[in-house]
Amino acid sequence: MYGRRNLFLFTYVFFTIFNGVVTASQNVWTLIILRFMAGIFGSSPLTNAGGTVADVFDAKQRGLGMAIFAAAPFLGPAVGPIVSLTRDALGITNPQVGGFVGETVGWRWVAAMIALFSGTLTVVGFLLIPETYASVLLKRRAAALTKATGKEYRIKSEAKEKQELGPLFKTALSRPWKLLFREPIVFLLSLYLAIVYGTLYVSSRRFASLTDATMTYNRCSLARSPSSFNKNAAGRPVSLAWPFWGF
Repeated sequence: MYGRRNLFLFTYVFFTIFNGVVTASQNVWTLIILRFMAGIFGSSPLTNAGGTVADVFDAKQRGLGMAIFAAAPFLGPAVGPIVSLTRDALGITNPQVGGFVGETVGWRWVAAMIALFSGTLTVVGFLLIPETYASVLLKRRAAALTKATGKEYRIKSEAKEKQELGPLFKTALSRPWKLLFREPIVFLLSLYLAIVYGTLYVSSRRFASLTDATMTYNRCSLARSPSSFNKNAAGRPVSLAWPFWGF
């Protein structure tokens, strides 16, 4: 109804705000609540990027487009621990997680860096991101033709039935659950991805624990311990190169 661009920009504005407010947290509960709200608004690219890729790429190239997009979430576990640090945050001692920024200037600057980065992306989005949703583009074209000619133009979906926000929300929120429990292929793929992601993050956390123990024993900086994730990041470009080679 409102297009993909507006959804991305609206959610990212609040994602930036909540991450910025995290820096003023005085207790653990405030930190958890604010991070929870930031996660809700920050999830919009993960849930809507598939539609944007489908708008931009044709059917034969969508797999490649999704592979390029998926590289960013997978790089998070590699880049994030290098920057972040939860040790001594709000009085919590957790020497198993390290990062350059948190170890040098404190955990609040980690949240501040996220807010600055997301804020920069929001400004760039306002300036450069175009609308890609076909229905919204057709509505705008119909409105322009109506204004230019004086005749009323409508797209087919509007001509058949007027869209209301309530039914649209109901359909959008219920359809994923119906597909999950009524379509075996959707359920099996979801189960497979849950196992893959769980294995990935559990393995990453375990490797970090082993590296942290080695670094602590050798009296090295804990900020260097997340370097174990760099191997994961280095493998992403290699995996992305496969579709270009035609394998």
